[in-house]
Amino acid sequence: MKADISKKEAIFHILFWIGYFSTLNTSWTDNWLDKSTRPDTSAPLSVLLTPIFFYLNAFWLIPNFLKSKNWYRYFLVTSSILLLTELVRSLVFMALTSPDGDFFTALWNESWSRDNLIIGVPNSMFFAFFLSFAYRFTKDWIISNQLIGQLKAEKMEMELRTLKSQINPHFLFNNLNTLDDLIDRDKQLAKDYLQRLSALYRYLVSNADENAVSLQQEWDFIGNYIYLLETRFGVVYQFEKINDLGNLRDYLIPTASLQLLLENAVKHNQGSIKEPLHITIKASKEGISVSHIKRPKMTAVASLGTGLKNLKARYKFLSDEAIVIKDGETFSVLLPLIRQLT
Repeated sequence: MKADISKKEAIFHILFWIGYFSTLNTSWTDNWLDKSTRPDTSAPLSVLLTPIFFYLNAFWLIPNFLKSKNWYRYFLVTSSILLLTELVRSLVFMALTSPDGDFFTALWNESWSRDNLIIGVPNSMFFAFFLSFAYRFTKDWIISNQLIGQLKAEKMEMELRTLKSQINPHFLFNNLNTLDDLIDRDKQLAKDYLQRLSALYRYLVSNADENAVSLQQEWDFIGNYIYLLETRFGVVYQFEKINDLGNLRDYLIPTASLQLLLENAVKHNQGSIKEPLHITIKASKEGISVSHIKRPKMTAVASLGTGLKNLKARYKFLSDEAIVIKDGETFSVLLPLIRQLT
């Protein structure tokens, strides 16, 4: 019989049974076999068997039979244990009292006496079974809720890691294509680009296990990323970083989220030397926004839209506020502020 009881719960059990025994109107000093000394109280033996049957039912009968929905076997085993215990009690009582007359008649009468464990009044066995059912139901309910909460947390963490893992390959493939193009045009520039790219990937790897990073770290990160874009495209795309928020270290942001928005802006919008595409990254009390005039490329770029979907999903794990997307003449994405706990 495996009793999964914690230390605190064990102390509670001990105190409960001490309180239970101390409140009973049961004579512990007079002759236990003399019923005339206890006309209105439970038999001491019946009282002592109460915790035994409580734990027997709570930790063996219910888990092994009722949880498997084997009601027939539960009823059969429980009845057999009660009947056997009652028979032993009656036999011991008869052996100790040495009744006059026919032994079997006296045994029959004793089996139907008020000390009977099953039908006796007051009935301690009924209390033991009722209490054990209430205890087992409450304990299983608490354990189930804790398990559900744990599974939800594990599922959330696994989904978040899956979403994060979808960023790194996407980021790598795009920049490898950029690097391949730069190698043909300017090897020194390609070397500088590769060093910047290595620094950026080092940042991603070092924060791979973090659900969010400091906004200041991300702010510095996109500064390097903007350098890579400007190296490739020149003045075709122009970037402006505005900090009206103050100390960016007080806030958190999902890793590489701003980089994703900048990448999408360049990927889907056309810029030129005569009409550069101006992209603004602004940190304010309203949030962190990335905005630009919509100027779709003449040739549509294939996209599954997974970038923004992933970013939305990641924010659900980190904030009660949702991302705000405005799609008109100007396209903007506003990321909610996540204040860093101190």
